[in-house]
Amino acid sequence: MTDKLLTPAHFDAATPRKDNTFRFAFVTQEIKAPEHILTIHRMYNQMGVLCFAMNEADAVEIPETQPDDTRKTPSKRLRDVLFVLYKQGEQLDSFDLYYRQKMEKFIEHIKGKLND
Repeated sequence: MTDKLLTPAHFDAATPRKDNTFRFAFVTQEIKAPEHILTIHRMYNQMGVLCFAMNEADAVEIPETQPDDTRKTPSKRLRDVLFVLYKQGEQLDSFDLYYRQKMEKFIEHIKGKLND
């Protein structure tokens, strides 16, 4: 069974993030039903599908399939992670130079594992 929660909500905020995704915030009306609260707890920190419509008549049918959690290629994900690591460091060089140096080090590490 797929958990679904259909509730009136106010679209409260959309915050852009550095990896070109958005963080959305919604405010619902008061939720008292224990089964709805349990559904929300089960959904917490899970990947899902979001449909927000201005009114219920415009809402689309929610698909039964799971969303593709791997929209980014592995190389794009690695670049994004290296960017966060770069931002957490001293940032002595440009990110492009930092990225090239880290990738070269990784390539040499993998090449060292190859048979001659």
